[in-house]
Amino acid sequence: EVTVGLVAGSTTEVSVTGSAVNRASRLQGVARAGTVVADEPIHWASSWAIEYGEAASHDLKGIEGTVRAWEAFRPRDTRARLDQAPPPSGRIIGRDGEHRALSGVLLRLASGGGATVAVVGEAGSGKSALVAVARNVAHGMGLRWLDARAHSYASSEPYGVLRQILSDLLYLPGETDPAAVRSRLMALIEASDSPGEILADVGSSRDRLELLSYALGLPSDAGSENTPFDSNPSLRRRLVERAVRAVIESAARSTPIIISIEDTQWCDELSASALLHVAEATANHQLVVLTQGRSVSDPLV
Repeated sequence: EVTVGLVAGSTTEVSVTGSAVNRASRLQGVARAGTVVADEPIHWASSWAIEYGEAASHDLKGIEGTVRAWEAFRPRDTRARLDQAPPPSGRIIGRDGEHRALSGVLLRLASGGGATVAVVGEAGSGKSALVAVARNVAHGMGLRWLDARAHSYASSEPYGVLRQILSDLLYLPGETDPAAVRSRLMALIEASDSPGEILADVGSSRDRLELLSYALGLPSDAGSENTPFDSNPSLRRRLVERAVRAVIESAARSTPIIISIEDTQWCDELSASALLHVAEATANHQLVVLTQGRSVSDPLV
């Protein structure tokens, strides 16, 4: 915790206090001249990008217990050194293997490779905590993280989980005017350059707008009420899946993306089907689909 405030009413100086400041000051005291040292949380969050030396243990004044710290050497070339990334610092006890696996996935993604990942375990086994650490690292790496969570009470809501992902993709706040959402959707569609089979029978940009608007639960545009897929639910479902995959593939070309879905055991059928179609794109795009579920029989695991 860090607190910043005026010192005794001064209008020219401010004071920064707190345990984090004290810890940093003590670490500065043990660092060699002209060097930078990092404690465990910083080492874990930045070791994908910075090469560190061996850990050293320090007894720091005013701080309980021994503090491990690493001296930073140089920026890491992630493309050339994917297999040499240091193991994680063990933020969650007993999960070093899982940390290493997720770290490898993020490093490969940063270098242009995709993957599908399933984290499986019973409730309370630490799935969310493990993924939360990966999320923090991904943000530090400049990767884009799209979040969704399925709920037992909404397992029959059509496209409920997919709607969360599309909203995240569009940077939508909690409540947004439908016209504004459709405008953002059209901009995303027009930026999409996924030719060939994926969009071969999806139709015009206006048709794709209607398909994605339908998945988001938006009202139909008055000028597009009689689209060819309105009377054919199975066709509409297939075209929604293709339109969703196309815009996600397009977005992943500019910034690597992780799509994280929590509690897949409650994912609605339409979202699961669409996301399985998206998962096929991980073979050729900077895209990771990361699922968390309780059983290997879950629809997305």
